[in-house]
Amino acid sequence: MLEVEESAARIRGEIEAMEAEQKHLLQRVSYAAITLQATETWEQAPSGFGMTLHQAWRTGWTNASDAAKGLVLFVAEYILSLLFWMLLLSVPVAFVWRRYRRFHSKL
Repeated sequence: MLEVEESAARIRGEIEAMEAEQKHLLQRVSYAAITLQATETWEQAPSGFGMTLHQAWRTGWTNASDAAKGLVLFVAEYILSLLFWMLLLSVPVAFVWRRYRRFHSKL
């Protein structure tokens, strides 16, 4: 009877150890993340004027589109701040402009 109880206790301990290891592995998997970034690379240098011109055109178009995207993102991010400062600064500018016009209209 004592041997059976010892065996049952040993097996119960192994089961608890396996359950703890399973919980640990599940937590590790839940925090895993994968980041993938793909870029285009040229395998060989362009040969001839036509290919060089084509590559320059593609590079220029890519740069122009990236600049346009950057401008749109800048405006989208800072539009409220820009509007606030424009409204705030328009009051003193309008005041100075009126005084300037009145002064020059008397001359």
